[in-house]
Amino acid sequence: MDGIIIPTKRHNKKSKKPTIVNQLRYVQSIHFSKLPTWVMRFHCDNKYLATGGQDGVLRIWEVLPAENDEDHLVLFKSEPIREYKQHTKDIVDISWGSKDKNTILTASNDKQVILWNIEDEKALQIYTHPDLVT
Repeated sequence: MDGIIIPTKRHNKKSKKPTIVNQLRYVQSIHFSKLPTWVMRFHCDNKYLATGGQDGVLRIWEVLPAENDEDHLVLFKSEPIREYKQHTKDIVDISWGSKDKNTILTASNDKQVILWNIEDEKALQIYTHPDLVT
């Protein structure tokens, strides 16, 4: 299913020019959880994609370099390069570090904000709050 063109209909029948909507292409699915994903954030250099959701797991996906072959478009490796399972409830927000580009913060309904370094397997720091962190 990866790489197929998604059929769409033109809304303005008078115009013969193709629109962006008519050029949509289904590129890739990444499967990792049956539970909803609430947040996705690209790294500032677009090297990684971080995902988090109802399962409380932070996943880091490596973004692959673009290829010129339109029939074999793949954006991410099929498995995440890291999975962090410290949170016990939904991850509701993610923020990449601006100074240290390998750091990332996650906010969760478990009343914690966790600082990670994607080069390490464990959390750098856990900040506990008296209420939900949004």
